[in-house]
Amino acid sequence: MTNITLQTKEILAITISLMVISFILPFGLVLIGNAGNTIIDTEDDLGHYLGTYSFYDDIIGNEPSGFSIQDAGGTCKVIGGFTTHNKVVEFKKESTSQIWMQSILGISPVIDYGSLECYIAITNVSRHFHIQCWDVMDLELEIRIKDDKWDFYNGTYNNIQGISDPINNEWYHIRIDFEATAGNYQGLSEDTWKIYINDVMYGAYSWDGGSGSRITNIYFQMEQVIPAGYYAYLDAVGYTWLGYELGENKNLREIDVYLSDVIDPTVLTVLTVLLPIFIVITVAMYFITPKKK
Repeated sequence: MTNITLQTKEILAITISLMVISFILPFGLVLIGNAGNTIIDTEDDLGHYLGTYSFYDDIIGNEPSGFSIQDAGGTCKVIGGFTTHNKVVEFKKESTSQIWMQSILGISPVIDYGSLECYIAITNVSRHFHIQCWDVMDLELEIRIKDDKWDFYNGTYNNIQGISDPINNEWYHIRIDFEATAGNYQGLSEDTWKIYINDVMYGAYSWDGGSGSRITNIYFQMEQVIPAGYYAYLDAVGYTWLGYELGENKNLREIDVYLSDVIDPTVLTVLTVLLPIFIVITVAMYFITPKKK
């Protein structure tokens, strides 16, 4: 067999080294440049629940977007979080005037069946917090916390039977299904509605006056006159007529995990530079070092 001269070995080592550098270095530099944009996984964003209005993109300290606000009795604003929920709406009672957050649905298209879901919490359950559905100027149906009890409204206020009393600072998942047509939405007969609190159903109940027509406005509110000095919280509001799917707000928002979240860009840069050098030295030593005969 013909022996390879030292000069030939050197040329071969340089050639292989250049091939390695020409492949690894550009690839590494591209990887470094895109580390902040390279998605390698997803994970739950703890405390951020999905919804038509999840308040995730709202600015802390501002009023929640997508709603009409009346805050003569205090403040209604987005805060960083309350207990296990992040980016929520806080109602702060500072006087005997009302505070409300209103969804104006309008009269067209007609919302005459559907569901709304949300989470609510209150710091003092002996006070009041309401979820109300109106047809223009007529209150049609309502659920509220008042005087340590859960109440519903169908023309008059009544305690919800068979439910434990609400607890201060506890988040409750609320769902209201309503039907004003003969369409049998969620198994409801015409002009009836029902409530789910933490997935337990109560009802069905009749609409105010026994005859429903539509929902044009939804209010989340603190009662007028009631003294100041307490807070209520709202999160992950979902409306089925806006494309929301029932139960969606029980799921956490998912966030992307980027390469830069796992590997520090500085470390990645060092590895990109050092790895080709290491390979070049290894290849060079292999070909240039004299072999024992």
